[in-house]
Amino acid sequence: MNSLTKRVSLAAASAVVLSLSALPSFAADLDLPPPPPPMPELRDTVADWSGLYVGGQLSMSCFEASYTDNDGLTNDPFNIGGCAGMGGVYGGYNYQIGSSFIIGIEGEYNAAFDGHLWYQAPPSDTNSYVDSLSTIRARVGWLPNDNTLLFATGGYGWLGTEFDAVLDNGVDPVELISQSQTLEGFVVGGGIEHAITDNFHVKAEYLYGSFDGVDYTLVGVSGCNPSCEVASSDVEMHAFRLGASYNFNFGGGYTAAPTKW
Repeated sequence: MNSLTKRVSLAAASAVVLSLSALPSFAADLDLPPPPPPMPELRDTVADWSGLYVGGQLSMSCFEASYTDNDGLTNDPFNIGGCAGMGGVYGGYNYQIGSSFIIGIEGEYNAAFDGHLWYQAPPSDTNSYVDSLSTIRARVGWLPNDNTLLFATGGYGWLGTEFDAVLDNGVDPVELISQSQTLEGFVVGGGIEHAITDNFHVKAEYLYGSFDGVDYTLVGVSGCNPSCEVASSDVEMHAFRLGASYNFNFGGGYTAAPTKW
């Protein structure tokens, strides 16, 4: 290798060394931004039960009561104890507190399919009927998981009833005299509700009711002077029902707070 080639090689090597030594100061002059922080770990969005809902239900409702009369229309006293199928509608509002608790209010109306509870044979046939059930109740519940609600409920109720008498003594024309009365009382119960989807829920519920007794006055029945008065005791109710509802979930999902970075 001649002297000129050596000089060129030495000059090139020196230039490379100088360039490499200048890189740290050049990078510092660029003022590059720091790397982004790590993304926080977010928890999954869970169901939110807050909102209005409407639905329908079927129930088997059983009733117990006793009756007395002051005019000899019936064999005094007598008891009733029977069950009636009922169907109705209900609706209400839920408010979710945090991820585990629900408070709300619910109202309902139910009509009996066949509310005939009691019958006494001639000569004076008497019948007792349940026609309808309405309630307004508070609800409180706990969510063991996102889709299942265990709840207790209680409030006020109205029980539509009817008492009638058919008189056929073989002489006078057959007579049908009836009177309707609405009994009032309290209702309590509980059940379980499950969210199949965000909007479609099903429930199973038990409801106990105690309704104050009333007097039924039957005017115009032969042998009553001038009327027959039949008094009922308090009426007790045991209702077992299944329902399905559509829930208007206006708020979307309930999102839990993010975990720490």
